[in-house]
Amino acid sequence: MSGNKLETIHSAVFSDTGLIQTLDFSMNSLASLQPQTFDSLNRLKSLNLGQNRLTSLPDTIFRKCRSLVKLHLDHNELNEIQSSSFPSPSVLAYIDLGFNNITTVEVQGICSYDKFPLLSLAQSDFRFLVSPSFPLDNQEKLKHIYLNNNNIKCIPGSFGTVYINLETLDLSGNVIEHITYTSVDFLSSRVSVNLKNNTITTMNFNDMRKTGELLEKKEVEVSLAGNPLVCDCFLYRFARVAQGLSFRGINNLFKLTVKDMDQVSCHKLGDPSAVTYLPEVDTEALACQMNSNHSCDYFWRPHDTTIIANCSYLNLHHIPTLDIAQYANHTFNLTVDMTNNSISALPGIYNPTLSKLSTLILANNKLSTLNLSGLPPSLHTLDIRGNNLTALPPPVLEFLNRTGMTLSLGHNPWECNCDLLHLVNFLHVPSRKVLDFDDLQCGGGGEPLMSLSEHGLCPFFLQPMVLVTTISILVVLIIFAVLGTVSFYKYQQGIKVWLFTHRLCLWAITEDELDADKKYDAFISYSHKDEEFVNKVLVPGLESGEPKYRVCLHYRDWMPGEFIQNQIVRSVEASRRTLVVLSPNFIESVWGQLEFRAAHSQALHDGTNRIIVIIYGEIPPQKELDEKLRLYVSMKTYVRWGDAKFWEKLRYMMPHPQDMVQKQRNHRKRKDTDRLELCKSGSKQYMC
Repeated sequence: MSGNKLETIHSAVFSDTGLIQTLDFSMNSLASLQPQTFDSLNRLKSLNLGQNRLTSLPDTIFRKCRSLVKLHLDHNELNEIQSSSFPSPSVLAYIDLGFNNITTVEVQGICSYDKFPLLSLAQSDFRFLVSPSFPLDNQEKLKHIYLNNNNIKCIPGSFGTVYINLETLDLSGNVIEHITYTSVDFLSSRVSVNLKNNTITTMNFNDMRKTGELLEKKEVEVSLAGNPLVCDCFLYRFARVAQGLSFRGINNLFKLTVKDMDQVSCHKLGDPSAVTYLPEVDTEALACQMNSNHSCDYFWRPHDTTIIANCSYLNLHHIPTLDIAQYANHTFNLTVDMTNNSISALPGIYNPTLSKLSTLILANNKLSTLNLSGLPPSLHTLDIRGNNLTALPPPVLEFLNRTGMTLSLGHNPWECNCDLLHLVNFLHVPSRKVLDFDDLQCGGGGEPLMSLSEHGLCPFFLQPMVLVTTISILVVLIIFAVLGTVSFYKYQQGIKVWLFTHRLCLWAITEDELDADKKYDAFISYSHKDEEFVNKVLVPGLESGEPKYRVCLHYRDWMPGEFIQNQIVRSVEASRRTLVVLSPNFIESVWGQLEFRAAHSQALHDGTNRIIVIIYGEIPPQKELDEKLRLYVSMKTYVRWGDAKFWEKLRYMMPHPQDMVQKQRNHRKRKDTDRLELCKSGSKQYMC
């Protein structure tokens, strides 16, 4: 009878048709029904009254339809429904009440809640006062319930305790504001819940219980697109569950799947434009603002049970007394953010409200010093970027080292002198948790601290004197000694090169005869693309002149047919030095890298410096260099082609023949033992 213009159905029209199983009165103009209209239809299984103008249902209207399984009442004008209107006993499996004006409010306060103190988030924040009954509670066999596009404000609590076979629950297009864990915890093993296009702001799963691991978990599929969720602490547990993450001591009673997860988003409270989609929500940062009469703002972050006191940009000169005394008996961590204030010192943190301080942010203040009294034992994160610190005292560094604290130290005007030596040594520990190594520079914008060596930062002659002289004459001698030491350490390599070139004091620079049995003086490692420089410049310069060196080269000294790796190792072992021609071509050479590693390994084994790096062309970017090769370059243990004293420096780094020293000793003058003669030699000056 669908699609007609029926306005009423007579109460006796079905009195003689008790065998009817299906009735369709959809798309008519029915505004009301007579109470006894369907009483004789004992075998009626499906009834469609959708798309009419019904505003209410008579009491007991379907009570005697004891076979009614499927009932359509969608697209009407129903405001309320009564449990007495439906079949008794329960037979309904499918009911569609969509597109009406139904509410769930039968008892006052059905959708209200009590808000617990914020620190009780570990247990529950909202206690929903749901009604113990719903008009369909007597139809426990329902499998499919459609209540979409009504005026429902919350999910009745009985939905999770009545329907043992529930498969589909459609509540889309309503005005639901809050969802709890128990409101989507159903009896049946698999339920699909449609909550799209409501006004849901909180998915509060803080009523999840601590349980053991369940052998068989129920499954719930939820659709949530089109809801104005807020990215705050109340979303924390739901977002963790949706992202497949866990949290301490809590197990899901069911497997929750968000079917339209990529379409579900949340926004910051008060800023609807700041939207984040659910898969990208940083659950560890979710927090709620707490009520306070203090000038600082307070937030609660459930992930690490932390109260955050945001006291930034208030022009404060000290850390204030915090408004958290009421939470003293609770377990929590405390973060205090004092960014961009005017704090110049921490005289001591004795405030009882700071006893649980775990993170202290003092970025962009005016600190010029730091003392132990300002660092409580509970502290594990300290941010002192952008202050006026020039050094950190050793007691403070010992405390930081002992606690393993996470630090941010950049953008301070560190004075790169001996006072900073303890800090530099502290920073060089590999396990140190410093988040901004690259921002630590001398004077706030000079040389990076991590590139400074201990000797470069604090030379020996600047270190505190062990002995204190009391005689004025000794003071003068010490001054001369210091000046001499400075000159020697500053120009020691240049001095040794000059002495070697002029055959002076060779006894001081000739190495021990550790390599007497080695066949070659040098093995040259280079890229084949640099072969012209090696064959026409480097090799002739080494094999001619005085002394003449024996050079090992790939193409003339290697045995054909042997493995290249074996040839490399044998050549390195048979040579007193390995010359690495470092160029952009060498960086790209696999065999060159292998030869360098073999030479480095041999140097470590012998305990002597066997590698001479020759920079040919521009120094390649350090990030492209092997870690160990980068060390040789950073320590400046190389000679550059094009240097005016290239050959003098190279011959100084090469092995020094013992016969040169012996020849000098045979011609030394007997009377003047403190002076060295020029070594007499008939050889010509070296080519430079």
